[in-house]
Amino acid sequence: GVTPVIVNSLYDMSTPYVTAKLMREGFPNGVLVTWQGVGHTVGHADYDPEGVASCMALVNRYLAIGEMPTDGFTCHQSRFIRAAPTL
Repeated sequence: GVTPVIVNSLYDMSTPYVTAKLMREGFPNGVLVTWQGVGHTVGHADYDPEGVASCMALVNRYLAIGEMPTDGFTCHQSRFIRAAPTL
């Protein structure tokens, strides 16, 4: 069977987190890794390079040697990110 690593941001307006959870249910051998950040792709979250690097290390290990991350693992931001003030 297919063993995907599904990575999704908690705050992604293009692919809501609930959709990633539904996708995970469709792949019994897959895992869901959650990026605690904002935006559509983890690798382009330039506001937190350290946090992104640690999360992408999990994905890269999977791609390089097939090591699956723990299902349900959450990649945390390395620092607090303030939201922009609303008008």
